[in-house]
Amino acid sequence: YLRREPPQHSTHSGFSTDPATTLHFACYYGHTTIAELLLRKDVNLQVAAQSQFLNTALHFASSQGHLDVVKLLINKGADPRLQNKDLHTPLDLARINGHGSVVTVLSIV
Repeated sequence: YLRREPPQHSTHSGFSTDPATTLHFACYYGHTTIAELLLRKDVNLQVAAQSQFLNTALHFASSQGHLDVVKLLINKGADPRLQNKDLHTPLDLARINGHGSVVTVLSIV
């Protein structure tokens, strides 16, 4: 999956024109095991890394509704209050894209 081209630009994730880390790609596609491996390598840098449009791995996972990845990132210290360039938090992106289970988790963090 790492060789695949990123998805076309989406108003809610900003992926194709938004350079991202390997962790961002793993979280966007819901690859929990790969995300875990990457976070073991360098948890502080990876979790906090922001893309050109200020999206974090948590923004990408939340926008796609990947609940297990969202929980992993929260447990590793991801900040659910960070806003991207459009002033959206991960909670906003989950809500916009209709991912109720992610909304529930992010609402209580």
